[in-house]
Amino acid sequence: MTRAELKQVLNEHRVDPDLYSLYGEVRHNCICLLPRQGGWAVVYSERGDRDVLGVFETEVAACDYMAGVLLNDSAYRLPDS
Repeated sequence: MTRAELKQVLNEHRVDPDLYSLYGEVRHNCICLLPRQGGWAVVYSERGDRDVLGVFETEVAACDYMAGVLLNDSAYRLPDS
């Protein structure tokens, strides 16, 4: 899936948008999708440190991985209202 498709899926599953970044912005306590030379990286940013969760050749592979991380853990979801 692309970043636009991933954003739609995350919205549909009520994943908190404060906990992820899809367009290269690095925020604290956030899983970020970052373009890099020759591909993409998915990182977790916390207090200025970046932990690389995965490196991928394509946007599709990176987005699929990121979807798995965010959708398989209920801690990333917004509370039911």
